[in-house]
Amino acid sequence: MFEATLLEARTLKNILEAIKDLVTQTNFECSKNGIVIQAMDSSHVSLVNLVLRADGFENYRCDKSIILGIDIKSITQILKCARNDDKVTLKNMDNTKDRLNLLFENSDKTQKFELKLLDIDNEALGIPQTEYAFKIKGPSHEFQKTCRNLSIFGDSVSIDVDSDSLKFTTIGENSTVDTIFHSSSSDNNNNNEKFSIKTSSDNEAISQTFSLKYLTFFAKGTGLSNCVKILMSEDVPMVVQYKIEDIGYIKYYLAPKIDQEWVLFFFLYIFLLRFFSLLEIKEKNLKKKFKKRKNVHVSYVQKFPCNFTQIKFLNA
Repeated sequence: MFEATLLEARTLKNILEAIKDLVTQTNFECSKNGIVIQAMDSSHVSLVNLVLRADGFENYRCDKSIILGIDIKSITQILKCARNDDKVTLKNMDNTKDRLNLLFENSDKTQKFELKLLDIDNEALGIPQTEYAFKIKGPSHEFQKTCRNLSIFGDSVSIDVDSDSLKFTTIGENSTVDTIFHSSSSDNNNNNEKFSIKTSSDNEAISQTFSLKYLTFFAKGTGLSNCVKILMSEDVPMVVQYKIEDIGYIKYYLAPKIDQEWVLFFFLYIFLLRFFSLLEIKEKNLKKKFKKRKNVHVSYVQKFPCNFTQIKFLNA
């Protein structure tokens, strides 16, 4: 049997709001330690990692580890029937394993819903431990506002960070927009009113480009926390993290964009490697073919030119 109770439906509503644009169907992996969600978006560009600890629920019971396949749109529609201050209980009984029961309670009424579970084939995702060069902490509403504003002008944003500032730059069709946050001089930024940047002494600055579409989706985590944490390093996905009260956290991972010229160069390089590899294979096959002919001397075959066009002409 599985059962988990939250004092306010608002928490679950905000969690689903924070992932619904990235994930349509996902597995809730439930164990004695809590609930974990790991899922990639359909384009495999971003990753969502949600952790809800067992001790963060008012009541939590999980007799054995189970996987609940949830359709995000369906459960979001059900939660629209709950008031923000309703107590919400999720329950999966042993005799109805293909159903998730939802119970909304307040002083006036009780509502019961039943959601059909899905069989979702999710790949097991391993998230490597990474030591990030820059750790940025600041007000989540400012991050959300910046992403929304910049998305009006362009599809991508260049994020430049050093020990003193955090800069967002978007180049549109007819305009360029820069938003610069100066690092707080205070070591203890408890009010989260300004951005603070921590870095090791050997990391001077980095610059990476990301999709504003995905960052805007990530910024919906603002409903979960007043503070956002951003982790960045060269050549690894950035992390956008929100703490969920005293129950857990949600982390978003987003791969940086690659310069189109480098992408074209890479594919051209791969094409040339495959092309010359095929030439080499065909040349070897032709040499073997000529060696078997009695009227062709082996020493002559060994002097064949490497150019495949000439070899083909000699074989005609």
